[in-house]
Amino acid sequence: MGAPIVATRILIVNDHADVGFNYGPLLRSFGEITHDIAAFLLNPYHFKLIQFTGGADVSPCLYGDTSPEGVCMVDAERDEIEKKIFLKAQRTGIKMAGICRGMQFLNVMSGGKMMHHITNHAGPKHLVCTSHKDSAGPFEVNSYHHQMCIPASDAFILAWSHEKRSDIYIGDRDEEMKWYGPEVEAIYVPGDRLVGVQWHPEAMPVGAKGRSFYISLVGDYLEMTALQFRNKYGVTADVLRYQQV
Repeated sequence: MGAPIVATRILIVNDHADVGFNYGPLLRSFGEITHDIAAFLLNPYHFKLIQFTGGADVSPCLYGDTSPEGVCMVDAERDEIEKKIFLKAQRTGIKMAGICRGMQFLNVMSGGKMMHHITNHAGPKHLVCTSHKDSAGPFEVNSYHHQMCIPASDAFILAWSHEKRSDIYIGDRDEEMKWYGPEVEAIYVPGDRLVGVQWHPEAMPVGAKGRSFYISLVGDYLEMTALQFRNKYGVTADVLRYQQV
């Protein structure tokens, strides 16, 4: 028998320096960075993590919605490519992480939905709170998104906006709706082996809390047992409680 395969590679999907910054420096300490999708599809067990990145809105057809007014600005070709990657990772048990659109895509593929539009998020920095047990309190993050994740029932909300910022919520059919839950900023879906954040840590300076939180989140997710991770990040049923009308 040959030597067992050691998974050392990290696939960064569609690394187009989304907001002018490269995603590679965030993850180099965890393994060999590559953008070679074909290599992953051919030899998935060589990979320890798939990192999905920022960009266009996820097509609402992936989560059973429609956007007749064109509120959702999609890239259907990218959706199809990333769907293939997701399904391969899901089948082979490779862990996944998402940033901004990347988190939204993972949320949708794991059974969640999207708020098509929210206000007062795309542009201004703001504070987020986290369920992390060692967190010193709210910390500042950047914001480049106009949509919001509505996680599935088996997902956990790891971070949320410190205060409600949006004064309007646009959902399915591009119609206004009410929302009483948190404005979601980070999620964890144990069944599909994924984590994600809504902000862009790669665009934050070294040492910034939002950047270091993401690096720790990914590192812990790669190295910890599920129980260790849940304990450290305060993952309980309490962080699932939100109401949608």
